[in-house]
Amino acid sequence: MSHYLRPAALTLLWVAAGHGQTTFEVVSVKSTGSNRFACVGPCAPVTIPQQSFRYSGQRLSCQLPLREIVQEAYSLKDLQIEGPDWLASETYRIDAVMPAGTTKEGARPMLQKMLEERFGMRSHREQKDVPVYALVEGKGGFKLHAIAYPNHPTQRDMATPMGTVRASRIQTRGQFTAVSITIADLAASLANMLDRPVVNLTEIPGDFAIDLRWTPDAPGAVDTELMRTVERQLGLKLDARKLPFEILRIDHIEKVPTGN
Repeated sequence: MSHYLRPAALTLLWVAAGHGQTTFEVVSVKSTGSNRFACVGPCAPVTIPQQSFRYSGQRLSCQLPLREIVQEAYSLKDLQIEGPDWLASETYRIDAVMPAGTTKEGARPMLQKMLEERFGMRSHREQKDVPVYALVEGKGGFKLHAIAYPNHPTQRDMATPMGTVRASRIQTRGQFTAVSITIADLAASLANMLDRPVVNLTEIPGDFAIDLRWTPDAPGAVDTELMRTVERQLGLKLDARKLPFEILRIDHIEKVPTGN
């Protein structure tokens, strides 16, 4: 079986909801220096304040290393990006205005266009053996039964740390609940909670109701308890491997963005 993998984030063109627009209406890009410092003599550690991506109405903002901005633009894991070392240390402030109704996914092609126009970014895709988690059946076999349609609900009341909400899917630290999900979509969701891509090698068809609860490991650590919970409750194992995976290689990018 071929393991050539093409992450959907690299092959699908997302568009802003209701607009089909791929550029920001207004965008400000400012360098905020380096998050790495060299000291001569005694000195206290210095760090650049960071702000993760914030989507609020028609506005998007962040203050992050350029590498993390590229990750958001293409919806990639860190290991899927090949580029100059300084991408991880040079930080930038991005403030943008988008059309009303733009989703997070719809903003990504706008970020990609901004990187091309303001940083002169040029890139291409190629295959590389990278660390992944292969999602395979555990020793005891898959434990769930496929949903019998058409009477299965599309939403239900779900208990969360912030109270009960009515939704089709909930993902928080220590909880993943889905009214209906394929194993391929489950793999993509698990990748968002782990440190590397998750590749579905099960070939299990159908939709499934899933409710995972676990005590998460410390922030920044690999969530091994989540991995154990997936095997214990679902009968699926996350097996660490290296497989050919499509990465984004940055051929050219400037440190100094063009003026606002």
